[in-house]
Amino acid sequence: MIVPVLIDEHRYRQGIAPQVGDDVRWQLFWNEPFAGWWPGLRPGWSLTAALRPAASEPVTHLGARPEDNTLMQPAIGTVGALRVHCTAQIPVPDTVVLSGAVRLKAGLRPRADTPQSHPLGRPGEVAYTEGVIAGMHLVSIKLDYRAHPQWPAWHRREPIAGSERIYDLDQPPAELHTHWPDGDTQGAVRVEELLVDLDLTGNR
Repeated sequence: MIVPVLIDEHRYRQGIAPQVGDDVRWQLFWNEPFAGWWPGLRPGWSLTAALRPAASEPVTHLGARPEDNTLMQPAIGTVGALRVHCTAQIPVPDTVVLSGAVRLKAGLRPRADTPQSHPLGRPGEVAYTEGVIAGMHLVSIKLDYRAHPQWPAWHRREPIAGSERIYDLDQPPAELHTHWPDGDTQGAVRVEELLVDLDLTGNR
């Protein structure tokens, strides 16, 4: 089983870049918007995972008004050797359909010259996925402002599906870049991320 994993600039800068063939033990994360943000990274990729509440306290997702706030439960999805952190509505459903890609939450080897950030929020259950890096790709994708689903008056930058450019790599890049196509730092931005093919075939 091959799982597409995205590594963003922040985590890439703080860790040692992985190499093709590396054995890794990572914490992974998936959330519902990922399905709409990254359908073009691995078209057709989809997994139905069993879902259970994590041994972590619920968190409050803010709405436009206090009465719109939603209590959400950290959860862990499992399919084969894949363990992925999610955030689910209460009561937590039995399954979740993963698509788009998952994100690296933690697990890169730390760089000696970079202070390590501490995880935000309260401590809770941690789930790991072990696998082998079978391939890697540089992804350049455009982020532009879209209305926030919970706060319609507030706009946030989101990945724009269909804007991605994907380049196969033999080696990881020295760094990931960000640039503003129109020269306006308040407008649309194009960011680079590392897309890793994580092979879980040899694990259970």
